[in-house]
Amino acid sequence: MMMNSRERQISKARKNITDKRLAAFLKAAAGFKDIVLATGLFDRQVNGGRTLDEIFYDGREFGFSLKVSPKSQNIYEIEFGCLAGPLAGDGGTWLVVFDDADIVISLESQSMWMS
Repeated sequence: MMMNSRERQISKARKNITDKRLAAFLKAAAGFKDIVLATGLFDRQVNGGRTLDEIFYDGREFGFSLKVSPKSQNIYEIEFGCLAGPLAGDGGTWLVVFDDADIVISLESQSMWMS
């Protein structure tokens, strides 16, 4: 199955972070659901039993987006959002610090976006 451009971007991002750290970030980011709808939408899907692969790789042009930039061994800049259509969606960028056990110890919002 061929990936669309959104899914290729997510695959590239997931090479920069472990699934355990990604899941920990997404769980912590759910606390922003009143500000960033995408974090609450993602959390509902995970709580509904869907895996990261099922959520991220659904074959649709629009959906969740992810970019991960490692800043050091335990610090990442993570851009996460959801596009419902060409001009509809929201998301944000966070600076995330993990401990050596892959637990989020700091989650700082850098920016938010809405379209």
